[in-house]
Amino acid sequence: MSRVSRQVLLWGQENQKKLRDSTICVTGGSILSQYTAAGLAALGIGNIILINNKKISMCSDGEFLIEKNDIGKPKVYSMTRKLKKISPETKIIPLDFPFCGEILDRMSIDLIVDCDVSGHEGKAMKEYSFRRKIPLIRTTKSDTEISVHKESLLRRTSYVSNQCIRPHEAAIAAGFTCDIIRKEYIKLPDDNITKRYFTKFTSIGSSIEYDNKRVLIIGAGALGNFTALCLAQIGAKYIDIIDFDTVDLTNLNRQIMLYDAIGKYKSQVLANRIRQVSRGIHANGIVGRLTKQTRIKDYDIVLGCVDKIKARMDASDLCRKNRIPYIDGATSSLSGDIYTYLPGHSPCIKCQRNLESLLRFEAERTQSGCQAASPSVITPNMIIGSAIANRTTEIFMGVGESQPLRYGSACLSGSRQPEKKQSCGCL
Repeated sequence: MSRVSRQVLLWGQENQKKLRDSTICVTGGSILSQYTAAGLAALGIGNIILINNKKISMCSDGEFLIEKNDIGKPKVYSMTRKLKKISPETKIIPLDFPFCGEILDRMSIDLIVDCDVSGHEGKAMKEYSFRRKIPLIRTTKSDTEISVHKESLLRRTSYVSNQCIRPHEAAIAAGFTCDIIRKEYIKLPDDNITKRYFTKFTSIGSSIEYDNKRVLIIGAGALGNFTALCLAQIGAKYIDIIDFDTVDLTNLNRQIMLYDAIGKYKSQVLANRIRQVSRGIHANGIVGRLTKQTRIKDYDIVLGCVDKIKARMDASDLCRKNRIPYIDGATSSLSGDIYTYLPGHSPCIKCQRNLESLLRFEAERTQSGCQAASPSVITPNMIIGSAIANRTTEIFMGVGESQPLRYGSACLSGSRQPEKKQSCGCL
């Protein structure tokens, strides 16, 4: 077994070797570049070149690949140390200077990812990519939309500067980027190939939206990792994380905050790590399961990041009974979704997802012996976890909606759609 065992189940050792033999250059030192580099390392990219000449400042709060005691030192070296913990097998090459084509000419680069390079440096990178015919992946943002796309190698296009990308937007953009890159090396039979990924956002306010708000995250696995990290970065002050499980080696291709913690309780490790990311946050790891005795009324919102149907049902019942907003996230190997319960405005999660039908289906699979570990990849967890954080903020702003949100990299066969069911009277 290895860190990438769960994704090898999806595409095999030969395809995993394609990722291991690749070399990708990531430019910039922003949160976007940190999410992108971490996602690529977790996928098992063999060689990652980091280029930026930024220094760590007192304003680096929320930058999860940065050591806070390295203030004044180059970001690339601090990022390199953290990335080596996330993926010891990946070779990280830190370059502490602006983008320079002459140096890159000495290396064999497959792809360049532009995270936040601007001005003359950005134009030089664009020209270098065109001249050397090296694919360039860029993220752009407008007032209402964030977009990730691969630049054309057939024609010169103008260089567009980005607006500031917030942490939850960065995580989604990085997830899109990792998915584009994976498809450059590994094309699965049902892949949805697109030239551009985009999503629309509500313009969120400042961390004042989270003052005195208490959040409970159920589950500290892959989805819980990104949900908790994004919440910490966008200003959540009080987060409790409940999970009974311990860290396993095969978790680490998705659960990037749990490095160096095999055998330890996930909830406690995750709470400790997000306290290191954001100053002033009160994060508590609870070892255990959600039960009827859980003081659910202590929370302003509950976020479900679990993979068991029974755990979803228990959370749904408790939140409906106590009229607490509940966002339920779910991911499969290459897709995911979120459903939202807003008391008085939408049916409970048990009705929306028809969990009773799914529970019977899960029981049938257990009886038939179909309970082997399922393939699992970091990409949908980055995207859905950050989308949960975004919707949480919208709810606290009073503009949240209960419409389901779905993401899919591929249309995989064998999925089962639950039959429609009327509300249980939860409205």
